[in-house]
Amino acid sequence: MTRGLAVLQALGSTEALAEGGLGVVRVAAMVGAHKSQVSRTLAVLAKEGFVERSEDRSYRLGWRLYGLAAQAGDRRLLVGAGPVLDQLVATVGETAHLSVRRGTEVLTVLSRAPDRAVCAVGWAGRTVPASCSSSGRVLFMGHSREELERIFGEVSYRNRPPPHPETRPSLPAGWS
Repeated sequence: MTRGLAVLQALGSTEALAEGGLGVVRVAAMVGAHKSQVSRTLAVLAKEGFVERSEDRSYRLGWRLYGLAAQAGDRRLLVGAGPVLDQLVATVGETAHLSVRRGTEVLTVLSRAPDRAVCAVGWAGRTVPASCSSSGRVLFMGHSREELERIFGEVSYRNRPPPHPETRPSLPAGWS
């Protein structure tokens, strides 16, 4: 299961979305497995409808996965949040997001935008590092320094160094 989940995550990556899918060799490189293992995993996932194979032999996430995702989460939260976000957008005239914390990342589960908004991407269903988003910073505002060190202590900032204290804007108490 671990390999199958890793393959699904690779096919849900920004790279896979931008390319319209990924080939077996690229997925294997992303998940750190041999291409024959990944090929067998993709075959099973395709048979069950969780991934689709295109004519150029690339794979992308399938509709069955989308159907399961639509059933995920707390339905009461999503149904109840819609009208609240709509009212917030009408009041402030800006885009509003409902986000939840997943470890050190933030997952946007619902977004609403004003009618005349210009949006580069849809955020619903995307995860971003909590330390690199306003939603993430808000979700961690009430945590102590010790809690933040425990949560973020193992996070690698390989391609995104943490903001330098002298150059970042001042943050509310409880966030550092």
